[in-house]
Amino acid sequence: MINLKAQCVEAHHMKKKKKKKKKKKKKKKKRKNEEITIQTTAKSFKIHTQERATAAVIAVHDITNITQLALSTAMQLFYAKILPILSYGLDITWTRLNYNDLKTMENVKARFLKSALGTSKYAPSRMAYELARELFLISFDILLVKLNQRARLPAR
Repeated sequence: MINLKAQCVEAHHMKKKKKKKKKKKKKKKKRKNEEITIQTTAKSFKIHTQERATAAVIAVHDITNITQLALSTAMQLFYAKILPILSYGLDITWTRLNYNDLKTMENVKARFLKSALGTSKYAPSRMAYELARELFLISFDILLVKLNQRARLPAR
């Protein structure tokens, strides 16, 4: 009888230990999801640009019933909500961005326009710009200014 009681008490303690271990594992898993990106050189800001673009696309999908809004209202939302997310840190990284970084940023506006117009995400971006009668986010004038700034930078 006493031996049976001791076994029950032991089993109860073992269950408690297993639960504590599971809780610790869950805590460790949560910590794994937290990521910190550290770039060692300031020659490329690809990771930063991709993170900003991802955050901006998530913000686009947070807007509910975007197709029911007038296009002018949708564009006001873009400039008020999406563009600040996308352009965060741009004043610092501007001179070091390459063509692919600018293309990534441009794709965010194209995706926004496609969702605002209710077209497929596979539709040509140029079509979305034409339907919305919008200019590209990165215009040719801005690219010229960027190239001139890059030409003035000292060689490293």
